Amino acid sequence: MGLIPFGGDFFMGSNSTNFISYSWKNEAVVDEIDNYFKRIGITFIRDKRDLGYYNQISGFMKRVRDCDYLLMVISADYLKSRNCMYEIWEFQQEKNYDKRLLPVRLEDAQDILTKEGQIKYIRYWENEAAKAKALLNKIDPLNAKELIEECRIKERICRYIGEFLAFISDLNHPSFNELKAQNYRPVLDFIGYQNADQLAELLEIGDIASFEEQEIQLDQFRDKYGKTSDYYFMRAYIAGENNNLKKAKYNYDEALKINPDNCEVHNNLAVLLVEHFKDYDGAKSHCLEALKINPDYCEAHNNLANLLKEYFEDYDGAKSHYLKALQIDPKNSSIWYNLGITLNNLNQFQDAVNAYKKAIEIDPKNGNTWINLGDILYKFQQFHEALNATKKALEIDPENAIAWYNLGYQYLGLNNIRSAKQSLKKTLEFDPSLKETAKADEDFKKFWDDDILK
Repeated sequence: MGLIPFGGDFFMGSNSTNFISYSWKNEAVVDEIDNYFKRIGITFIRDKRDLGYYNQISGFMKRVRDCDYLLMVISADYLKSRNCMYEIWEFQQEKNYDKRLLPVRLEDAQDILTKEGQIKYIRYWENEAAKAKALLNKIDPLNAKELIEECRIKERICRYIGEFLAFISDLNHPSFNELKAQNYRPVLDFIGYQNADQLAELLEIGDIASFEEQEIQLDQFRDKYGKTSDYYFMRAYIAGENNNLKKAKYNYDEALKINPDNCEVHNNLAVLLVEHFKDYDGAKSHCLEALKINPDYCEAHNNLANLLKEYFEDYDGAKSHYLKALQIDPKNSSIWYNLGITLNNLNQFQDAVNAYKKAIEIDPKNGNTWINLGDILYKFQQFHEALNATKKALEIDPENAIAWYNLGYQYLGLNNIRSAKQSLKKTLEFDPSLKETAKADEDFKKFWDDDILK
């Protein structure tokens, strides 16, 4: 469970819907932008999270037309992406789309500011449309429904790409580096964030290295603007960073007195109560309140699920909230991992295996996931598969005592006594305290009278 660095009571002029359009190849840049805005309560709709809600990518793209603002991250890959160009085509069908569009240019797309660069992309899409049409001519029309639609999409892109590039080049749009240098202020101004000046000041205070100087600046902020919810939030965050935990809790409580509908404060306070005060009921209450305010708050779903699993043994409730979190962020390997543990506790073993495999697909370097997968495969008496999974964990961390321990009893499942004993020896080499565990473990009964456990 992690703290959100900043969350405020600065709201947009209306309940706006904001999309971010980008190429998947630029996901690291977009994550950086996305994480910045999540700190201040703006969540962009993006396919990484939101495609889980829709049956087809085309249905997701059509929602672009209804959004209030579109942040477009332009790169060479973006301009050559069929899906990205289709998103923009959808957006351009709406009136006043130009007033809702903010392009952000990456370095490799600098050439769109020149006619020569624009012609390069026009020719690229002319060639793509020609290739699709040539392929269509080789197929019986009765069998070409999907290809016909693909040709239409690429022809649409061909027709508008030149006008689109000319329009973009005429806009006074920032590069990504310029945007970062200005602390993303152009985006805040474009969207129409209220009290953006106050927000910018607090963010600058949060970046000050000296705790004493931060305190001075916060006092000056209070004298200038009064005791706002965001003022208390930043005080709480800074106090937590400096391990002043009671002070952090006090300031979060004060922030909620002023603005009880700040879901980020509820979430951060829940984390604080769990990790430092062991107030699990209080933490649960704040997680539920955060979700009442924002039912699509992924972090709150995940934190509540962790609470229910670890401290309330409410595995059905935990499962429900993990699944909701995964609807919002389906590429989060940690959530898949914890869902696997929960499903295992519910004796839903095959579903647990599937969850672990999904976690591994996203993050194959997490040794604990391989260990848990091996353990559950062993329960299915899939001994060879269990061994292979546990060996994967040891490839990642050769000194993982738990992995060596599990490998030992998995070898016993194959009646490989020699390898089991070697694995147990390795276990005790890295964690001698596991000797007592093995002496009480029926799986290692064969070695209870052996010198290795004496």
